Amino acid sequence: GILTLQPPASVIPGVGGNVAGGQTVINQGTLKMAGGNNTIYFNNFLSLNQGGTLDLNGTAQTSRLFDVGAVVNAGGTLTGSAGSTFVENLDGLNRNFSGIITGAVAFQKAGANNTLSLFSDSNTTGDILIAAGTTQLRDSARFSGTTNLDINYGVLTLDNNGGTINDNDRINNAAAIDLRGGTISYIGRAQTASTETLGAVKADQGASTITVATGGTGVNSADLTLTS
Repeated sequence: GILTLQPPASVIPGVGGNVAGGQTVINQGTLKMAGGNNTIYFNNFLSLNQGGTLDLNGTAQTSRLFDVGAVVNAGGTLTGSAGSTFVENLDGLNRNFSGIITGAVAFQKAGANNTLSLFSDSNTTGDILIAAGTTQLRDSARFSGTTNLDINYGVLTLDNNGGTINDNDRINNAAAIDLRGGTISYIGRAQTASTETLGAVKADQGASTITVATGGTGVNSADLTLTS
């Protein structure tokens, strides 16, 4: 079923949206936003678990998204139509999200110096912005649908060695990548010839870095190709 959150009939002056301050947990069905930006209380914890869907419905939401899984497709679905933006504003702890980001959601990683580990293929066509800390793609994690990826003083790690598989296409080859003091770290898999091709990469400002490392000793390699 679908539960739609709409603006309340009466509001406290100066306070908008849902003022419930507890953690939001979506286990089954769809929670659809219809109360404007931050329909769910701003910057609270949001657990999106397998079987559950959060539909931003063209709104913007800032939350601390996570789930209890650390394997492919063990989490829920974050989706939304054009104009939907989700800001992942993590606390100081490392978090996992094993669900998928789909639709046209623009996804932004913000917050403290921490690591957000993604485990599944997120095929959203929206823009991706990594603005703080580290975003790690491992197991089957991809940004396969986006055509615009910005890394602003954050780190994107394409990790083929820490998870269960080697994936040679984690980033859409058509995605334009802009680095502003950002870092791309590519890690191959042990005993594997790992490869990745990125689209047009621009170093716009700051000290940006691209690093490549093999996954181990012995017969293995890691090749990262930039289209331009």
